[in-house]
Amino acid sequence: MAKKRATPVPRTAAATPPSRWLALSYAPVAPFSLRPSASTSAGGKTLLLPTPYAVKLALVDATIRSEGIAAGETLFEDLKRTAVGLLPAEHACVTNTFARSLKKTRGAKQGAQEVDDGEEEDGSEEGGWPFSRTLLYREICVLSGPLTVALGLREDRLREPFERAARGVNYFGKRGGFFQLLRMDVIDWLDARTVVVDPLGWEPKVTFVGEVACVLDDLGSAATLDAVSPFSGASAAWGRDRVAQTRLLPVRRVATGSHFTAYERLPADQN
Repeated sequence: MAKKRATPVPRTAAATPPSRWLALSYAPVAPFSLRPSASTSAGGKTLLLPTPYAVKLALVDATIRSEGIAAGETLFEDLKRTAVGLLPAEHACVTNTFARSLKKTRGAKQGAQEVDDGEEEDGSEEGGWPFSRTLLYREICVLSGPLTVALGLREDRLREPFERAARGVNYFGKRGGFFQLLRMDVIDWLDARTVVVDPLGWEPKVTFVGEVACVLDDLGSAATLDAVSPFSGASAAWGRDRVAQTRLLPVRRVATGSHFTAYERLPADQN
């Protein structure tokens, strides 16, 4: 099968780019899974890489665990204005399956819920039947090769707290999607295939066009740590605490079947 060529698309820079980047290379050591932010729990499609929102909250979480809430809040405010570049892993294989689950029924508790003939009743120890059976679609992504996360350094003071936080990050996405930090470097230029999301509006002049569109969420300019924290009881609002950016990832499909889809990253010299 003939390979498709990537076509660079020119863009107009809307803001000053970061002067330097802190490039973090993470090796996947377990399967990765992260649902698109607009999906429900029943829709289990996965992205091929963590979003800027997931990356930033992972850094904040690592800082809070090691330095306390005050340091985490300070880092959170800095990350809201930080550009994030993402370079996908070299290869990715997404497996898809269905999982059986119990779903809580609405309404009053029933003494004996009616079920279809031939099916067993699902219930609790109290004798009621507050759950019904359902199927959930699930996808798991197995990555091969390091994932690169680049943080824009518009201020020199950001390098040290970003480096400290990066050392404490061990997973992205769902818990269990473990990554190990391999190296960190301060660089002047990003790989041309890097997907960039910048809250200040800067975009690379040239980007690679792959076959996979991806909606990447990020922290909004008015976001607060209480609003996005799962421990506060508050909920993040779209347009205020979370914003979404659509990007074409520099990857292409190389094989597909009834239970899997395989992807590879575009070569750097494919123009």
